[in-house]
Amino acid sequence: TRARLLLDQAWLAWRECLRGGVVSEMDEPARAGLELARRTGDLALLQGALDAVTASDWEQSRHREAAEHTRERLALLDDAPRTHALDVERSDALHMMIECLLQTGDYREAESYAREARELDLSRGIVYSAWQRGLLPAFYLGRWDEALAMAARVREAWVAAERPPLGAFASSIACAGAILAYRGDAEGGERWFAMGEELAPDRLEQTIGIDVMRAEVDLHHGRAARAIERL
Repeated sequence: TRARLLLDQAWLAWRECLRGGVVSEMDEPARAGLELARRTGDLALLQGALDAVTASDWEQSRHREAAEHTRERLALLDDAPRTHALDVERSDALHMMIECLLQTGDYREAESYAREARELDLSRGIVYSAWQRGLLPAFYLGRWDEALAMAARVREAWVAAERPPLGAFASSIACAGAILAYRGDAEGGERWFAMGEELAPDRLEQTIGIDVMRAEVDLHHGRAARAIERL
């Protein structure tokens, strides 16, 4: 119970971070909750505590630490019986692992986890999420035609699902816009950038990646002043 209360405190602090609060206020209760969770042997509690510490690491740009905590979380989940609830947690942990590895430049390892996440999502019938997983690893590895093909699958499944808000996908889907815009198809690129913005209505922290990609395209085409304005 003490561990759960500490983790509740950590997540409340995380929520305040999204509103401009102090990032570090999440750290102490998250780590204290993890220490207590380790003593209990309760798998659900421990994986939740690792999730909280990972979120704290992420908010403070400690991406290698976040990756290590997520590895531990995935190892716990892999040893557990498969249930719907744990599949949701496993999907979340794989998402975090991919995101952390993208931040540390470990693109091939991120791609490997993306394949695992895709298989899990397809087994659960979540098609738009499945094909989104590998978009950014393929983009950064230079496999742009492959990334465009995956983006098309994401858009098709997303439209079929009546366009739900999916802010976590905003930057990854925008890589299709960047690819087309780099290649000189500004109109085609803008359609994908617009889709990314539609995925994250009113969520600035989820569309910043789109602004960065737009700025990089501007820089590529010699529009330095425009890139500065965006950034």
